[in-house]
Amino acid sequence: MPPIDAVLITHDHYDHLDYQSILKLKSKVSRFIVPLGVGSHLIRWGVQKEKITEINWWEEAEYDGLTLALTPSRHFSGRSLFNSNSTLWGGWVILGKNTRLYTSGDGGYGPHFKEIGKKYGPFDMTLIEGGQYDKRWAD
Repeated sequence: MPPIDAVLITHDHYDHLDYQSILKLKSKVSRFIVPLGVGSHLIRWGVQKEKITEINWWEEAEYDGLTLALTPSRHFSGRSLFNSNSTLWGGWVILGKNTRLYTSGDGGYGPHFKEIGKKYGPFDMTLIEGGQYDKRWAD
């Protein structure tokens, strides 16, 4: 695999933050950009702290001419029964000179979509996860 400029992580669930994948990628990635708290997993797994940028909802990071903004999502985080919501989760807005991209990360429908569109849209491309909604866990 060639060198990777940056990896954006949406949250710390096992299907989005895989230990074995990070071990294989960490020497190839220049920058990991992650929600608050997720960097602690990466550091524990041997990623150099200097390669990690953690940000909060609505914060932005600049990387190689791009603006990257972490946006809220209707979801949660955690890797066990005992650390639910101990790290942040979200979607990403990627703003380039000529292109605006939004990816929602996991989550259900909610008013945050309108807020994100108002603040950062219109988008040239959106990638929205589906299937994480049920009336029993609407929030």
